[in-house]
Amino acid sequence: MSGSITLYFSLLLLGMVCLAISFFQWRWSMYFFFVWLLVEGAFRKWFLPGLSTVLIFVKYAIVVGPFMLCLLKNKANYSYPFVPIIFFYFFWGIIEFFNWSATSDIRIFLVGMMIHYSFITLIVTVPAVLNTKQKILRFFRWAAFLAIPILLLGVYQYSLPPSHYLNKYVGDSTSIAGFMGKVRIISTFSYIAPFGQYLFVLLSFLMVLIIQENNKFLSAVYYCCFVLAWLNVFMTASRGVVAVSAILTIGFILLSVSRRNALWQKFVLRILLVGILTVVAFTVSSSGQKSFELLVKRFERGRVSSRVYNMVRIARLQNAGLLGYGIGTEFQGISRILDIRKQFDVVFEGEKDRLVAGIGFVGYCIVMVLRIIIMIWVWGVFFRTKNYSLRIILIFPVACLTQGAILGGVIYNFMANAHYWFSVGLAIAVLRIQHMEKMQQWRLRLSYSGRGPYAPSNNCDLLPTNDS
Repeated sequence: MSGSITLYFSLLLLGMVCLAISFFQWRWSMYFFFVWLLVEGAFRKWFLPGLSTVLIFVKYAIVVGPFMLCLLKNKANYSYPFVPIIFFYFFWGIIEFFNWSATSDIRIFLVGMMIHYSFITLIVTVPAVLNTKQKILRFFRWAAFLAIPILLLGVYQYSLPPSHYLNKYVGDSTSIAGFMGKVRIISTFSYIAPFGQYLFVLLSFLMVLIIQENNKFLSAVYYCCFVLAWLNVFMTASRGVVAVSAILTIGFILLSVSRRNALWQKFVLRILLVGILTVVAFTVSSSGQKSFELLVKRFERGRVSSRVYNMVRIARLQNAGLLGYGIGTEFQGISRILDIRKQFDVVFEGEKDRLVAGIGFVGYCIVMVLRIIIMIWVWGVFFRTKNYSLRIILIFPVACLTQGAILGGVIYNFMANAHYWFSVGLAIAVLRIQHMEKMQQWRLRLSYSGRGPYAPSNNCDLLPTNDS
């Protein structure tokens, strides 16, 4: 009992401290939030394993303060087509908060509200932080530099035996999953799923940077990161991670097509160059050869078609009915407190069946409609964007939000959840940047035409001269 009281007091104190800091230093708190997503697993399994449960809540506490401050400063915008259904989704969550058909333990419902809704706040804070194209590219650039030690650690883990201290899950003394004697790497992350999602996002960032970078040194860094990222992709031995990463790379090339912009031709040549370097890296290194060989064997042994079907099919109604057993009861993290699979004979593994079990078939339909609306919206934003540089940036949210709508796996994977709503916020940021550019062009036209409050005293003052 005393242990539980200590845990709850620690959580309360941590939440108050994180909330206060994030409220007053909201920009730096947002940067810390994104860095913490990358290193949380390292603290939970290596540095502070005794606080692994408490550390889960840091990211959720940090993300609230900036959201509240942005609302107070009127940085939010409610004019997007998906906002009404987000409110409806939140309203349904409140209803499910009082669905006590399985348990009346309020801790479970609080955790459920936290994992379902905390990261939605990113649609407000991300546009406020990344409010220029330069800031977006700078954010991507820092993400690439921070990836280098994470990727190198992954390659090093692959060379270690499965029983090594670096190869472990959070709160588990046993070694991490392996295949035919080789470990399936997770680097600084807690499990394979968030690490796979991170690699997917990192590849997107790197391709955005590769296509727009003119600095030779930075280009070389991005090439190296891209090769290392693909080495890590194969060393996860995850068929899903490999397939999604391959589709992403091909889709990125297709979506970046531009006959009028020479950057695309350079990008294709650069990707081909990186592809050749990746093949060479796999060929000359024993680790690369081994990871590719083992992955091929996993594809041969696994039922890929059944796994794809489970991702794209409609959820099963099961025993949960229209209302489910209450928000949070389906979350894998509370299985020690309540396991509805055993108690109510509910079978679920994927996100869709899990949603039905927790918030019912009605809640599942709300989530799916929300994702479809967001996917249609982001594709519309992409096709309406004329600025080629901004279109390239938009490929990342297009890919991420389309993946979330079709394949799912968003809510119960904290990394996928954060990246999904970050993508929505990034698309909103691009829309605002476009609007600002149009306003500037409009003002310049008024200035050149000699009309409006921005007109100069002499129209020729703004025109280049021979001296210039």
